[in-house]
Amino acid sequence: MKTPKSASYKWKLSPVNLMDMPRFQDWLNQMARQGLFYHWYSNKVLAFSLGAFSLVRFQVKTPDPNRRYRLHPAPEMLTEPPADLLEEYRQYGWTYVDYIYSTCVAYFLFTTDDPAAVEPYASPDELYRALRFPIRNFLIYNFSWIVLVFLVGFLLYQTWESQGAAGLVSPELLRIYALLLFSVPVFLFGTGTEWLIYFLLRRRLKREHTTRPTLPRWLLPVQRVFAVIQGVLLLVMLLVSGGSFFRRMDRLLDSRHEVQAVTLQAQVTEDVPLEDWDPGFDLLTLAEMEGDGSWVPSKDFTSELADFTLRYNTVDLHEAPDQPIPIWYTINQDGTGNSGDSSLSISYYLARDTQAAQARLERELELDSADGFTYQSVEVPGAEEFWYATVGLDPEDNIFPSWFVLAWQGDRLLSLRYDGSLDLTGWFDEIAAMLTPAEG
Repeated sequence: MKTPKSASYKWKLSPVNLMDMPRFQDWLNQMARQGLFYHWYSNKVLAFSLGAFSLVRFQVKTPDPNRRYRLHPAPEMLTEPPADLLEEYRQYGWTYVDYIYSTCVAYFLFTTDDPAAVEPYASPDELYRALRFPIRNFLIYNFSWIVLVFLVGFLLYQTWESQGAAGLVSPELLRIYALLLFSVPVFLFGTGTEWLIYFLLRRRLKREHTTRPTLPRWLLPVQRVFAVIQGVLLLVMLLVSGGSFFRRMDRLLDSRHEVQAVTLQAQVTEDVPLEDWDPGFDLLTLAEMEGDGSWVPSKDFTSELADFTLRYNTVDLHEAPDQPIPIWYTINQDGTGNSGDSSLSISYYLARDTQAAQARLERELELDSADGFTYQSVEVPGAEEFWYATVGLDPEDNIFPSWFVLAWQGDRLLSLRYDGSLDLTGWFDEIAAMLTPAEG
Protein backbone atom coordinates (compact mmCIF):
# COMPACT_ATOMS: atom_id res chain seq x y z
CA MET A 1 0.00 0.00 0.00
CA LYS A 2 1.69 3.17 -1.22
CA THR A 3 1.22 6.26 0.87
CA PRO A 4 2.69 9.78 0.70
CA LYS A 5 5.83 10.34 2.74
CA SER A 6 4.11 13.23 4.50
CA ALA A 7 1.24 11.03 5.71
CA SER A 8 0.67 10.88 9.45
CA TYR A 9 -0.28 7.76 11.39
CA LYS A 10 -1.78 6.69 14.68
CA TRP A 11 -1.56 3.38 16.54
CA LYS A 12 -4.61 1.92 18.22
CA LEU A 13 -4.96 -1.10 20.48
CA SER A 14 -7.64 -3.30 19.00
CA PRO A 15 -10.60 -3.48 21.42
CA VAL A 16 -11.83 -6.72 19.82
CA ASN A 17 -10.30 -9.98 18.74
CA LEU A 18 -9.54 -10.19 15.03
CA MET A 19 -11.34 -13.56 14.93
CA ASP A 20 -14.52 -11.77 16.03
CA MET A 21 -15.18 -10.71 12.43
CA PRO A 22 -18.33 -8.55 12.74
CA ARG A 23 -17.04 -6.52 15.67
CA PHE A 24 -13.59 -6.05 14.13
CA GLN A 25 -15.15 -4.78 10.88
CA ASP A 26 -17.47 -2.44 12.80
CA TRP A 27 -14.48 -1.06 14.72
CA LEU A 28 -12.57 -0.31 11.49
CA ASN A 29 -15.67 1.43 10.13
CA GLN A 30 -15.94 3.56 13.28
CA MET A 31 -12.27 4.54 13.00
CA ALA A 32 -12.84 5.64 9.38
CA ARG A 33 -15.67 7.92 10.51
CA GLN A 34 -13.13 9.49 12.91
CA GLY A 35 -10.59 10.01 10.13
CA LEU A 36 -8.44 6.92 10.87
CA PHE A 37 -8.06 4.51 7.97
CA TYR A 38 -6.61 1.01 8.24
CA HIS A 39 -2.95 0.78 7.18
CA TRP A 40 -1.21 -2.08 8.99
CA TYR A 41 -1.84 -4.89 11.52
CA SER A 42 0.73 -5.89 14.14
CA ASN A 43 0.58 -9.64 13.45
CA LYS A 44 2.62 -8.97 10.33
CA VAL A 45 5.64 -8.78 12.67
CA LEU A 46 4.41 -10.75 15.68
CA ALA A 47 3.30 -13.65 13.53
CA PHE A 48 2.97 -16.01 16.50
CA SER A 49 1.49 -13.58 19.00
CA LEU A 50 -1.60 -14.53 20.95
CA GLY A 51 -3.41 -11.48 19.62
CA ALA A 52 -4.54 -10.26 23.04
CA PHE A 53 -2.81 -6.91 22.53
CA SER A 54 -2.91 -6.54 18.76
CA LEU A 55 -2.09 -3.09 17.43
CA VAL A 56 -3.50 -1.52 14.28
CA ARG A 57 -1.78 1.32 12.46
CA PHE A 58 -4.10 3.91 10.94
CA GLN A 59 -3.43 6.65 8.45
CA VAL A 60 -4.91 10.00 9.45
CA LYS A 61 -7.09 11.56 6.72
CA THR A 62 -10.39 13.36 6.34
CA PRO A 63 -13.21 11.38 7.98
CA ASP A 64 -15.33 9.37 5.58
CA PRO A 65 -18.74 8.19 6.86
CA ASN A 66 -19.12 5.95 3.79
CA ARG A 67 -15.93 3.94 4.29
CA ARG A 68 -16.63 0.26 4.99
CA TYR A 69 -14.34 -2.70 5.53
CA ARG A 70 -14.98 -6.38 4.96
CA LEU A 71 -13.04 -9.48 6.02
CA HIS A 72 -13.13 -12.43 3.66
CA PRO A 73 -11.79 -15.81 4.93
CA ALA A 74 -8.53 -16.66 3.18
CA PRO A 75 -8.03 -20.24 2.05
CA GLU A 76 -5.09 -21.94 3.70
CA MET A 77 -1.68 -21.41 2.04
CA LEU A 78 -2.93 -18.35 0.10
CA THR A 79 -1.54 -14.94 1.09
CA GLU A 80 -2.94 -13.10 -1.93
CA PRO A 81 -6.56 -13.28 -3.11
CA PRO A 82 -7.04 -15.32 -6.28
CA ALA A 83 -7.93 -13.51 -9.49
CA ASP A 84 -11.57 -14.65 -9.54
CA LEU A 85 -12.12 -13.37 -5.97
CA LEU A 86 -10.52 -10.02 -6.80
CA GLU A 87 -12.74 -9.72 -9.88
CA GLU A 88 -15.85 -10.60 -7.90
CA TYR A 89 -15.17 -7.92 -5.31
CA ARG A 90 -14.24 -5.39 -8.03
CA GLN A 91 -17.56 -5.91 -9.73
CA TYR A 92 -19.34 -5.18 -6.43
CA GLY A 93 -17.27 -1.99 -5.94
CA TRP A 94 -14.74 -3.24 -3.40
CA THR A 95 -10.94 -2.80 -3.36
CA TYR A 96 -8.43 -5.21 -1.89
CA VAL A 97 -6.45 -3.70 1.03
CA ASP A 98 -4.40 -6.26 2.93
CA TYR A 99 -3.84 -9.83 4.05
CA ILE A 100 -4.28 -10.27 7.82
CA TYR A 101 -3.80 -13.47 9.78
CA SER A 102 -4.64 -14.60 13.27
CA THR A 103 -3.96 -17.85 15.10
CA CYS A 104 -7.04 -19.64 13.78
CA VAL A 105 -7.98 -17.95 10.53
CA ALA A 106 -6.53 -15.56 7.95
CA TYR A 107 -8.45 -12.89 6.05
CA PHE A 108 -8.35 -10.79 2.92
CA LEU A 109 -9.38 -7.26 3.87
CA PHE A 110 -11.43 -5.30 1.34
CA THR A 111 -12.79 -1.74 1.49
CA THR A 112 -15.29 0.48 -0.32
CA ASP A 113 -16.42 4.09 -0.15
CA ASP A 114 -19.68 3.42 -2.00
CA PRO A 115 -22.60 3.33 0.48
CA ALA A 116 -24.64 1.40 -2.11
CA ALA A 117 -22.01 -1.30 -2.67
CA VAL A 118 -23.33 -4.77 -1.91
CA GLU A 119 -21.21 -7.15 0.11
CA PRO A 120 -20.22 -10.21 -1.93
CA TYR A 121 -21.69 -13.41 -0.55
CA ALA A 122 -19.35 -15.66 1.46
CA SER A 123 -20.76 -19.00 2.51
CA PRO A 124 -20.23 -20.38 6.02
CA ASP A 125 -18.38 -23.27 4.40
CA GLU A 126 -15.64 -20.89 3.23
CA LEU A 127 -14.98 -19.77 6.79
CA TYR A 128 -15.28 -23.33 8.07
CA ARG A 129 -12.62 -24.50 5.59
CA ALA A 130 -10.41 -21.51 6.42
CA LEU A 131 -10.34 -22.28 10.15
CA ARG A 132 -7.03 -23.72 11.33
CA PHE A 133 -6.50 -25.48 14.63
CA PRO A 134 -3.88 -23.34 16.52
CA ILE A 135 -1.36 -26.14 16.99
CA ARG A 136 1.46 -23.86 15.81
CA ASN A 137 1.13 -21.55 18.80
CA PHE A 138 0.91 -24.51 21.15
CA LEU A 139 4.22 -25.83 19.85
CA ILE A 140 5.91 -22.42 19.95
CA TYR A 141 4.65 -21.25 23.33
CA ASN A 142 4.26 -24.47 25.28
CA PHE A 143 6.24 -27.38 23.88
CA SER A 144 9.60 -25.61 24.17
CA TRP A 145 8.60 -24.37 27.63
CA ILE A 146 7.71 -27.90 28.80
CA VAL A 147 11.00 -29.25 27.43
CA LEU A 148 12.84 -26.52 29.34
CA VAL A 149 11.02 -27.47 32.56
CA PHE A 150 11.98 -31.12 32.19
CA LEU A 151 15.58 -30.23 31.32
CA VAL A 152 16.01 -27.90 34.30
CA GLY A 153 14.20 -30.42 36.49
CA PHE A 154 16.56 -33.19 35.42
CA LEU A 155 19.62 -31.03 36.11
CA LEU A 156 18.17 -29.98 39.46
CA TYR A 157 17.50 -33.62 40.35
CA GLN A 158 21.06 -34.59 39.46
CA THR A 159 22.43 -31.75 41.56
CA TRP A 160 20.14 -32.53 44.47
CA GLU A 161 21.13 -36.19 44.43
CA SER A 162 24.79 -35.34 44.88
CA GLN A 163 24.71 -32.03 46.75
CA GLY A 164 21.18 -31.13 47.81
CA ALA A 165 21.34 -32.53 51.32
CA ALA A 166 24.46 -30.47 51.95
CA GLY A 167 22.78 -27.25 50.89
CA LEU A 168 24.81 -26.72 47.72
CA VAL A 169 21.82 -26.34 45.41
CA SER A 170 21.62 -22.67 44.51
CA PRO A 171 18.48 -20.94 45.84
CA GLU A 172 18.32 -19.07 42.54
CA LEU A 173 18.02 -22.37 40.67
CA LEU A 174 15.17 -23.44 42.95
CA ARG A 175 13.36 -20.14 42.39
CA ILE A 176 13.80 -20.38 38.63
CA TYR A 177 12.44 -23.93 38.60
CA ALA A 178 9.45 -22.94 40.76
CA LEU A 179 8.67 -20.14 38.31
CA LEU A 180 9.00 -22.53 35.38
CA LEU A 181 6.61 -25.01 36.97
CA PHE A 182 4.09 -22.25 37.71
CA SER A 183 4.38 -20.83 34.20
CA VAL A 184 3.51 -24.07 32.39
CA PRO A 185 -0.21 -24.14 33.35
CA VAL A 186 -0.41 -20.38 32.76
CA PHE A 187 0.92 -20.78 29.24
CA LEU A 188 -1.32 -23.79 28.65
CA PHE A 189 -4.40 -21.85 29.74
CA GLY A 190 -3.31 -18.89 27.62
CA THR A 191 -3.05 -21.07 24.53
CA GLY A 192 -6.24 -22.82 25.59
CA THR A 193 -8.22 -19.62 24.98
CA GLU A 194 -7.21 -19.84 21.32
CA TRP A 195 -8.43 -23.44 21.17
CA LEU A 196 -11.69 -22.32 22.77
CA ILE A 197 -12.11 -19.65 20.08
CA TYR A 198 -11.51 -22.26 17.39
CA PHE A 199 -14.13 -24.63 18.76
CA LEU A 200 -16.64 -21.82 19.43
CA LEU A 201 -16.37 -20.62 15.83
CA ARG A 202 -16.85 -24.16 14.48
CA ARG A 203 -19.81 -24.72 16.76
CA ARG A 204 -21.56 -21.47 15.80
CA LEU A 205 -20.94 -22.07 12.13
CA LYS A 206 -22.59 -25.47 12.38
CA ARG A 207 -25.51 -24.44 14.60
CA GLU A 208 -26.30 -20.96 13.26
CA HIS A 209 -25.00 -21.41 9.69
CA THR A 210 -23.87 -17.80 9.76
CA THR A 211 -21.18 -16.10 7.69
CA ARG A 212 -20.31 -13.69 10.52
CA PRO A 213 -20.08 -15.60 13.83
CA THR A 214 -19.37 -13.50 16.94
CA LEU A 215 -17.40 -14.42 20.04
CA PRO A 216 -18.27 -13.88 23.73
CA ARG A 217 -17.01 -10.48 24.86
CA TRP A 218 -15.34 -11.96 27.97
CA LEU A 219 -12.84 -13.92 25.88
CA LEU A 220 -10.56 -11.00 25.01
CA PRO A 221 -10.19 -9.79 28.66
CA VAL A 222 -9.32 -13.35 29.67
CA GLN A 223 -6.71 -13.54 26.92
CA ARG A 224 -5.21 -10.26 28.06
CA VAL A 225 -5.04 -11.39 31.68
CA PHE A 226 -3.09 -14.49 30.68
CA ALA A 227 -0.87 -12.45 28.36
CA VAL A 228 -0.01 -10.05 31.19
CA ILE A 229 0.74 -12.93 33.56
CA GLN A 230 2.96 -14.53 30.95
CA GLY A 231 4.84 -11.28 30.39
CA VAL A 232 5.34 -10.79 34.13
CA LEU A 233 6.58 -14.37 34.52
CA LEU A 234 9.10 -13.92 31.72
CA LEU A 235 10.32 -10.65 33.21
CA VAL A 236 10.65 -12.12 36.71
CA MET A 237 12.46 -15.15 35.36
CA LEU A 238 14.92 -12.96 33.49
CA LEU A 239 15.52 -10.90 36.62
CA VAL A 240 15.96 -13.94 38.85
CA SER A 241 18.18 -15.88 36.48
CA GLY A 242 20.05 -12.77 35.37
CA GLY A 243 20.82 -11.61 38.90
CA SER A 244 23.64 -14.06 39.40
CA PHE A 245 24.94 -13.40 35.89
CA PHE A 246 25.06 -9.64 36.37
CA ARG A 247 26.70 -10.00 39.75
CA ARG A 248 29.46 -11.96 38.07
CA MET A 249 29.70 -9.44 35.26
CA ASP A 250 29.97 -6.67 37.82
CA ARG A 251 32.70 -8.67 39.49
CA LEU A 252 34.56 -8.87 36.20
CA LEU A 253 34.15 -5.23 35.18
CA ASP A 254 34.64 -3.49 38.52
CA SER A 255 38.37 -2.90 38.77
CA ARG A 256 38.12 -2.19 42.48
CA HIS A 257 37.22 -5.78 43.24
CA GLU A 258 38.12 -8.11 40.36
CA VAL A 259 41.63 -9.51 40.41
CA GLN A 260 41.24 -13.02 39.10
CA ALA A 261 40.57 -11.96 35.51
CA VAL A 262 43.99 -11.83 33.89
CA THR A 263 44.40 -8.61 31.93
CA LEU A 264 46.65 -7.97 28.98
CA GLN A 265 49.21 -6.42 31.35
CA ALA A 266 49.21 -9.44 33.68
CA GLN A 267 52.05 -11.94 33.79
CA VAL A 268 51.35 -15.52 34.82
CA THR A 269 53.88 -18.15 35.79
CA GLU A 270 52.18 -21.55 35.96
CA ASP A 271 52.85 -24.88 37.66
CA VAL A 272 55.83 -23.90 39.80
CA PRO A 273 56.59 -26.91 42.09
CA LEU A 274 55.92 -26.04 45.74
CA GLU A 275 59.38 -27.26 46.77
CA ASP A 276 60.92 -24.66 44.43
CA TRP A 277 58.82 -21.74 45.69
CA ASP A 278 59.49 -19.36 48.58
CA PRO A 279 56.02 -18.09 49.59
CA GLY A 280 57.16 -15.32 51.95
CA PHE A 281 54.77 -16.60 54.65
CA ASP A 282 54.29 -19.79 56.66
CA LEU A 283 52.40 -21.92 54.14
CA LEU A 284 50.10 -24.55 55.62
CA THR A 285 50.70 -27.89 53.91
CA LEU A 286 48.82 -31.17 53.79
CA ALA A 287 51.96 -32.91 55.07
CA GLU A 288 51.84 -30.69 58.18
CA MET A 289 48.13 -31.36 58.66
CA GLU A 290 48.59 -35.14 58.34
CA GLY A 291 51.28 -34.88 61.01
CA ASP A 292 52.48 -38.50 61.04
CA GLY A 293 54.63 -38.54 57.93
CA SER A 294 52.10 -40.65 56.03
CA TRP A 295 51.14 -38.01 53.48
CA VAL A 296 52.19 -38.84 49.90
CA PRO A 297 51.72 -36.19 47.19
CA SER A 298 49.74 -37.13 44.09
CA LYS A 299 51.68 -37.73 40.91
CA ASP A 300 51.07 -35.62 37.84
CA PHE A 301 48.59 -37.15 35.42
CA THR A 302 49.35 -37.09 31.70
CA SER A 303 46.80 -38.00 29.05
CA GLU A 304 48.59 -39.08 25.90
CA LEU A 305 45.32 -39.16 24.01
CA ALA A 306 44.48 -35.51 24.77
CA ASP A 307 48.11 -34.35 25.07
CA PHE A 308 47.30 -32.83 28.44
CA THR A 309 49.10 -32.92 31.79
CA LEU A 310 47.38 -32.27 35.10
CA ARG A 311 49.96 -31.11 37.64
CA TYR A 312 49.53 -31.36 41.40
CA ASN A 313 51.26 -29.57 44.30
CA THR A 314 52.16 -26.50 42.31
CA VAL A 315 51.61 -22.75 42.49
CA ASP A 316 50.59 -20.28 39.79
CA LEU A 317 52.02 -16.78 40.20
CA HIS A 318 50.00 -13.81 38.92
CA GLU A 319 51.28 -10.26 38.53
CA ALA A 320 49.14 -7.36 37.32
CA PRO A 321 50.67 -4.05 38.44
CA ASP A 322 47.68 -1.96 37.39
CA GLN A 323 45.16 -4.04 39.38
CA PRO A 324 43.96 -3.17 42.90
CA ILE A 325 45.52 -6.50 43.87
CA PRO A 326 48.74 -6.58 41.83
CA ILE A 327 50.00 -9.98 43.04
CA TRP A 328 48.16 -13.19 43.85
CA TYR A 329 48.98 -16.87 44.06
CA THR A 330 46.93 -19.98 43.31
CA ILE A 331 48.33 -22.83 45.39
CA ASN A 332 47.16 -26.42 44.86
CA GLN A 333 48.02 -29.44 46.97
CA ASP A 334 46.74 -32.99 46.57
CA GLY A 335 47.69 -36.37 47.98
CA THR A 336 46.81 -39.12 50.43
CA GLY A 337 47.72 -40.17 53.97
CA ASN A 338 46.35 -42.16 56.87
CA SER A 339 43.30 -39.89 56.95
CA GLY A 340 42.56 -40.70 53.31
CA ASP A 341 42.61 -38.62 50.15
CA SER A 342 42.75 -34.86 50.62
CA SER A 343 43.30 -31.67 48.66
CA LEU A 344 44.02 -28.09 49.67
CA SER A 345 43.51 -25.15 47.32
CA ILE A 346 44.48 -21.60 48.35
CA SER A 347 44.06 -18.31 46.51
CA TYR A 348 46.34 -15.80 48.24
CA TYR A 349 46.05 -12.08 47.48
CA LEU A 350 48.57 -9.28 48.11
CA ALA A 351 46.46 -6.15 47.71
CA ARG A 352 47.59 -2.62 46.99
CA ASP A 353 46.06 -1.47 50.29
CA THR A 354 43.71 -2.52 53.08
CA GLN A 355 40.64 -1.14 51.30
CA ALA A 356 41.26 -3.27 48.20
CA ALA A 357 41.69 -6.43 50.29
CA GLN A 358 38.56 -5.75 52.31
CA ALA A 359 36.53 -4.98 49.17
CA ARG A 360 37.68 -8.29 47.70
CA LEU A 361 36.59 -10.12 50.87
CA GLU A 362 33.15 -8.53 50.74
CA ARG A 363 32.74 -9.52 47.10
CA GLU A 364 33.82 -13.12 47.77
CA LEU A 365 31.29 -13.39 50.60
CA GLU A 366 28.55 -11.93 48.43
CA LEU A 367 29.21 -14.26 45.52
CA ASP A 368 29.57 -17.40 47.63
CA SER A 369 26.38 -16.59 49.54
CA ALA A 370 24.54 -16.23 46.22
CA ASP A 371 25.79 -19.69 45.29
CA GLY A 372 24.27 -21.23 48.41
CA PHE A 373 27.15 -21.18 50.91
CA THR A 374 26.39 -20.18 54.49
CA TYR A 375 29.47 -18.68 56.10
CA GLN A 376 30.05 -18.31 59.83
CA SER A 377 32.30 -15.65 61.32
CA VAL A 378 34.72 -16.59 64.11
CA GLU A 379 37.48 -14.74 65.91
CA VAL A 380 40.93 -16.13 65.12
CA PRO A 381 44.18 -14.44 66.21
CA GLY A 382 46.06 -12.97 63.28
CA ALA A 383 42.97 -12.23 61.17
CA GLU A 384 40.75 -9.17 61.24
CA GLU A 385 37.95 -11.27 59.75
CA PHE A 386 37.74 -15.05 59.50
CA TRP A 387 34.82 -16.81 57.82
CA TYR A 388 34.21 -20.50 57.16
CA ALA A 389 31.56 -22.80 55.67
CA THR A 390 31.28 -26.58 55.50
CA VAL A 391 29.46 -29.24 53.51
CA GLY A 392 29.33 -33.00 53.89
CA LEU A 393 30.32 -33.20 57.57
CA ASP A 394 27.11 -35.08 58.34
CA PRO A 395 27.53 -38.73 57.19
CA GLU A 396 23.91 -38.68 56.02
CA ASP A 397 24.87 -36.05 53.42
CA ASN A 398 26.63 -38.82 51.50
CA ILE A 399 29.14 -36.48 49.88
CA PHE A 400 32.85 -35.91 50.47
CA PRO A 401 33.39 -33.35 53.27
CA SER A 402 34.67 -29.91 52.29
CA TRP A 403 35.67 -26.75 54.15
CA PHE A 404 35.70 -23.20 52.76
CA VAL A 405 37.58 -20.39 54.46
CA LEU A 406 37.96 -16.64 53.83
CA ALA A 407 40.50 -14.80 55.99
CA TRP A 408 41.63 -11.16 55.86
CA GLN A 409 44.34 -9.17 57.59
CA GLY A 410 45.56 -5.75 56.45
CA ASP A 411 46.44 -5.86 52.76
CA ARG A 412 46.34 -9.68 52.58
CA LEU A 413 43.44 -12.02 51.88
CA LEU A 414 43.20 -15.75 51.33
CA SER A 415 40.45 -17.99 50.06
CA LEU A 416 40.91 -21.65 50.98
CA ARG A 417 39.15 -24.90 50.19
CA TYR A 418 39.98 -28.16 51.93
CA ASP A 419 38.55 -31.52 50.83
CA GLY A 420 39.30 -34.25 53.32
CA SER A 421 38.27 -35.97 56.52
CA LEU A 422 40.28 -33.89 59.02
CA ASP A 423 38.59 -31.32 61.27
CA LEU A 424 39.81 -27.98 59.94
CA THR A 425 38.87 -26.06 63.10
CA GLY A 426 42.09 -27.34 64.63
CA TRP A 427 44.02 -25.50 61.92
CA PHE A 428 42.30 -22.12 61.99
CA ASP A 429 45.26 -20.52 63.80
CA GLU A 430 47.70 -21.83 61.19
CA ILE A 431 45.46 -20.58 58.38
CA ALA A 432 45.31 -17.10 59.91
CA ALA A 433 49.08 -17.17 60.47
CA MET A 434 49.58 -17.31 56.70
CA LEU A 435 48.40 -13.69 56.60
CA THR A 436 51.49 -12.58 58.51
CA PRO A 437 54.62 -12.11 56.36
CA ALA A 438 57.63 -14.24 57.28
CA GLU A 439 60.37 -12.39 59.16
CA GLY A 440 63.74 -11.77 57.60
